[in-house]
Amino acid sequence: MKKCCICKTEKPFNEFSKATRNKDGLQTACKKCQTQQRLNYDYNLCECGNRKKKESKRCGFDCRGKTKIETANGNKKKTKRGYILVLNHSHPYATKRGYVPEHRLVMEEILGRYLFPHENVHHLNGQKGDNDGTNLELWSTSQPSGQRVEDKLKWCKEFLEQYQTPQDKINWAEDILEKYKYERIWF
Repeated sequence: MKKCCICKTEKPFNEFSKATRNKDGLQTACKKCQTQQRLNYDYNLCECGNRKKKESKRCGFDCRGKTKIETANGNKKKTKRGYILVLNHSHPYATKRGYVPEHRLVMEEILGRYLFPHENVHHLNGQKGDNDGTNLELWSTSQPSGQRVEDKLKWCKEFLEQYQTPQDKINWAEDILEKYKYERIWF
C-alpha cells in the first residue's frame, strides 16, 4: 500500500504508474489523481475550440488559427482563397476528404438539382464567404468544341434543352413567330 500525495488516501501499488526515478519505482500520485491533474492543467481554448496551454498561441493541431465559426463543429472550414467548404461525404462532387463548396450547395438547393461539371457559381459582390442565395449567380463554362456552324447549332440546341423549361420553349417560339409574323422565313 502507498499513500497518494494529492488525495492523501492509501491505495494498492497497482493504482500508481511506474516511475524509475523514484526510490520505490512508482509515481507519488495515483493514476486517478494524475488524470484529474492533467485535465485541470492550465489550459485555455484555442481559436478553433481545441484545448491549448496558456502560454501557447495555438493548440498545435491542424487548426492553423481558424476561428470557431470557420470550423463550426468540424463540418465547415474556410480555404485560403476565402471559400467556405462544408463536409458532405454523400455529395457526388465532394473532394477526397468529403468537402463541397458551400456556394455550390446553396445554388443546388435553389435549382433543385446537382450542378453540372461545366457550371460555376459566381458571387455578385465578390465576397467569396457571402453565400446568400441573392448574392449567387449561375455561370456556364460550356462551349462548342468545333467552329463549324453545324457544330455550334447542335451545341445551342443541347444547351437550350438543358436549361429551358417547356413553358420557356413555348414562350420563345411565340416570340419568334410574333417577330417574323409578316416576314417570310426561309429555312
